[in-house]
Amino acid sequence: MTFTFPPGAFTVPFDASPVKADGSPSGAVLSNVAFVASDPVVFTVAPDPANPNGGILTSGPAGGTAILTGTATATEADGTVNGITGAVTIVVSEVPQGPAAALAFKFGDVVPPVNPPTPPANQSKRNNR
Repeated sequence: MTFTFPPGAFTVPFDASPVKADGSPSGAVLSNVAFVASDPVVFTVAPDPANPNGGILTSGPAGGTAILTGTATATEADGTVNGITGAVTIVVSEVPQGPAAALAFKFGDVVPPVNPPTPPANQSKRNNR
């Protein structure tokens, strides 16, 4: 993933959340959340006092590309504790202006069926030959 914002002390808040190996949301509770910028000349990162799972980026004066890395402890509902990490490429550059050029997709939570479908009786017989 890449995020772009302009140089010159612009700020942007962000939120980090746990995901499973397949990228779907996890119900784990995060603690010991920390973030670091690979190059604080490109951008700095500070805790967000309003969001314990987030932070605030501030762009540097000249721009460039650096990595935002986050670490946290994830506690699952069953009490299992795991250390997790995540990273995103941050580009500090003038944000391109112009017309729409593509579609972006954002998916919600996967919802299981209320009543799983059952195959018709005659279809089951055909599949058991």
